[in-house]
Amino acid sequence: MKRLFHISKVFKPLAILPALLSAACAAISPLPVPVERPVGRDQVVYKTVNGIELTMHLFIPPAADDQLLPAIIFFHGGGWTGGDPSYFFPHGRYLAHRGMAAFSAEYRIKSRHGTLPLKAMADAFSAMRWLRANARRYGVDPDRIVAAGGSAGGHLAASLAMLEGFDEPSDDLGISPRPQALILLNPAVYVDYGDGPEGFEGRAKEASPILHIRPGLPPTLVMHGTKDETVPYPLSRLFCTLMRRAGNECRLVTFEGRGHGFFNYEKGNLPDFRRSLAIIDRFLVEIGYLEERAPRRSRRGR
Repeated sequence: MKRLFHISKVFKPLAILPALLSAACAAISPLPVPVERPVGRDQVVYKTVNGIELTMHLFIPPAADDQLLPAIIFFHGGGWTGGDPSYFFPHGRYLAHRGMAAFSAEYRIKSRHGTLPLKAMADAFSAMRWLRANARRYGVDPDRIVAAGGSAGGHLAASLAMLEGFDEPSDDLGISPRPQALILLNPAVYVDYGDGPEGFEGRAKEASPILHIRPGLPPTLVMHGTKDETVPYPLSRLFCTLMRRAGNECRLVTFEGRGHGFFNYEKGNLPDFRRSLAIIDRFLVEIGYLEERAPRRSRRGR
């Protein structure tokens, strides 16, 4: 697809981006495992490849009056090397309570499967196609699906909306992998430094969402901490600047003084977890995927 503008002309600092990021982005480190690891409400195998079964964890609220529900699919972080779907179980449980179907996908990673990032990308495309193909089985509206993720998982979510040519060959390519909205948490939207973290097999430019911004992309929420030493905060700022200049909706919420993975449900991190979840909730209300919360009655007013 032909881009309508050359990205370096829109934002001149991008021309020196590889040099600036080579030190700051040497690798995307695996995030710590959450202290609490709640079990998903249900789980199914969504893909089997080379004898590896990949699991989808489901949080499905009861549908009201046979009404199809909006859905969100999460991709965990971990530098395409580690991580676990349980990172987003707390988010999935919360959103299911709010009336949204939530899914957290397992994908191939180096520590468990000996694979490089392109396999993770293929799995993300498979996961979205599986969800859309099975949407009505789970009471999901196939035309209201959000892709979300943190760090490397943010890269996977953004890739679904912006990139082509990373499909699993056995997938039904007639099923669209495109989400209707994106939620990206300190996302790795640029991987073209050297050979990319752990090697993108010579395809780092193709695999960098920030280099493939164009008009017509879905509404996007980005959250990032200013003290992130793993994925630099200016990268998300630049990403949203370029998204808006291309005519897309992109909201950047800054977490001052916060490092990588500030949104995780962890001991000592609950204020940031709650704040990030509230911001996600508000974004989903504004795009019409969640209902407005009923106002709390004050004790004084009772």
